[in-house]
Amino acid sequence: MRRGYAQGYFSRPPLRSTNFLLNTIWLAILLSMALFFGKRYYARLSAEGLWWMGLAAAAPIILWLQARRAHSKLYRLYEVSLQERSSAPDSQTHLDSVLEQAAYLEDTGLWVASSVLMAALLGLAEILRK
Repeated sequence: MRRGYAQGYFSRPPLRSTNFLLNTIWLAILLSMALFFGKRYYARLSAEGLWWMGLAAAAPIILWLQARRAHSKLYRLYEVSLQERSSAPDSQTHLDSVLEQAAYLEDTGLWVASSVLMAALLGLAEILRK
């Protein structure tokens, strides 16, 4: 992870942060795929299959909502730390390393959850195509 990652990551609110916005767009594309597959293969899916497909799509949404909430709180914390640093420019806080890890976990977590959903959808499409 590169130094200063959190500064760019948390310098804006969630829906104005480039990384968070890219994760949001990617998740929206995958959810569109889930709706497409659900509609296309609806007749071939059992109730249990629809249930599991719905859960697979809901998990990244829940993670995204929690990540957005955490991002908002960390953005406010980052803003406060910037104000404190302006009064004491030489102060290096442990908050920087905490924010670095939080940025990394948020970004990676959203990408992994989306990738798992994508793999599940592609696997489902492959199974149902036969």
